[in-house]
Amino acid sequence: MQFIHFQYSTPPFGMVGNGEMGNQLCNSLWNCTKYMINFGLQLGGGPADMLDATMGVRLWFDFFFFLIISVIWVNVTFGIIIDTFSALRGDKEARLKDTTEFCFICGLDRQTFDRSSDVPDGFKIHIRNDHNMWSYLGFIFFIWEQDKDDDDGLEYYVRHKIDGNEITWFPLNKSMRLPASDSRTEEMQKKLAASVEAAQAGITSRLGDLQSDVGSMLENLTDVLRDVQQYAEETEQGEQEEQEWFPALGYDISLGVVEVSGAEQPEEELRLLNLRVIADSGMYSCNTTGVDMARKAALFDGGALFLVGENAQPTDKNPSLSIQILQGTGAGASKFIGVVELSLGELLQQEQECTIDRPFQRMGQVADCVITLKVEWEQSRTFASSD
Repeated sequence: MQFIHFQYSTPPFGMVGNGEMGNQLCNSLWNCTKYMINFGLQLGGGPADMLDATMGVRLWFDFFFFLIISVIWVNVTFGIIIDTFSALRGDKEARLKDTTEFCFICGLDRQTFDRSSDVPDGFKIHIRNDHNMWSYLGFIFFIWEQDKDDDDGLEYYVRHKIDGNEITWFPLNKSMRLPASDSRTEEMQKKLAASVEAAQAGITSRLGDLQSDVGSMLENLTDVLRDVQQYAEETEQGEQEEQEWFPALGYDISLGVVEVSGAEQPEEELRLLNLRVIADSGMYSCNTTGVDMARKAALFDGGALFLVGENAQPTDKNPSLSIQILQGTGAGASKFIGVVELSLGELLQQEQECTIDRPFQRMGQVADCVITLKVEWEQSRTFASSD
């Protein structure tokens, strides 16, 4: 700032000879510098208040001195000072609050102890009797003064933590004065342990099911390979003149949907029901063709059959066929309301051409709904392609 005043002292010193500076106090560069520092900061308009009025070259000098020194520089300086003191005051208040409102040992706040205490000033009683920081400091000095060979188990543990600059031996977020409940950290640890244990049990169960499924698949594959090998040998030897069916080829199963009954829905919603049939051979959809309100049934084209299984075996017990019942919303979207899962082996236990009923639970309805399916199966003549 003094450098800026010095720079502004040079023009007035040069103006003395041409009549622009009528005040003889500015008859040298040093006197002009003192003049600018003295009157430039004391007066509201700067040194212009002490100089003769003129509209010549000094007009711009007076204007920029007032703008840069009196307005911008002074306010910036005061702003820095005020902000600095505000930050110092905020840091002091934060340190004071951390000192007086939180326990130095466990870190819990005053409000926690005052609420849980049956007597007034529960926090003061806690920091005086339970977690007195001077008692902890005295114990640390005791550890330092005692010979290591005289330490018991607890003292050895604390000495090891102190030497490692650790405070984990402090009862962080815990106090015996609080109700007998787990701290937030312990509660979180227990929840995490329970979640890990549940996840581990689920993974173990799924691995067991997967191992059982893989074993069953390997057995079926072994049987198929054995039958294929036998069939190839018989074909090569010319023992068969035409192709015949053998058990390894399995059965082809077709399925159609006749109706969905027992749904407690208005007619408009029944007409918007649609089904999605998901099988190993593909995914099919079918929509409602009519409604029978006497039986609360949505009717479908039962004659439209879908191929849901190729080379199926009666031993296929795992669900490989899923029928999803969906409720149309009228806006091109559907929501899930129920599902029926079937195994191919279960379908092969039915007659070659028949209809079967399967109940399912509709979301939001107590009584079961029933889906009626048309099932047809026949002996497979070729193995299905892997594509």
